[in-house]
Amino acid sequence: MALTPWPIVPWVAARLRIAGQFLFKGFFGYGHAPARALIWVAVILAVAWAVYGTAYAAGQMAPNSDVVLTSGAWWVAVAAGCAPVDWAAVGWSLTAPINVDCTMPLHDWLATAPAADDYESFKGGLYALDLFVPLDALGQERAWAPSRDRGWLGWLGYALRMPIQMAGWLITAVGAAVLTGLVGRKD
Repeated sequence: MALTPWPIVPWVAARLRIAGQFLFKGFFGYGHAPARALIWVAVILAVAWAVYGTAYAAGQMAPNSDVVLTSGAWWVAVAAGCAPVDWAAVGWSLTAPINVDCTMPLHDWLATAPAADDYESFKGGLYALDLFVPLDALGQERAWAPSRDRGWLGWLGYALRMPIQMAGWLITAVGAAVLTGLVGRKD
């Protein structure tokens, strides 16, 4: 019997294999039901659209451009807007108190900066699609980012970016393999 330096390694490997099989079955039916992935794509995009659209409406998205973020108009909006949430101080509570009398920097900037009229318009659905599709074709992800320090929606949007991108890569890659016949039923 071979001894591994860490007895936990085979246990972790077995659990990862089980998780992978569960995901492959759930998303693609082991390659026998590849259209099932379209349902998952629709669910992921709908959830992402709702999260990012709501975060934008709440002012918890920010322009993601060095030119904008270093502009005087943005700095004025940040200085006059709501203070960032100190998540450690509020105990990571989703009900963190936000001053309702203040205005989010994004709303200030959009209302006062003439350059905001020429900046890329935010569209929640396109932002979700741009995150999910493993190409940077739509420009929304490059132009906007969730502001994790402005409220829980921004924090949630920030936390969901990587899982959405990973799901996009996985579903796109396996979907391409299924369509080309590399994976699936061999009758």
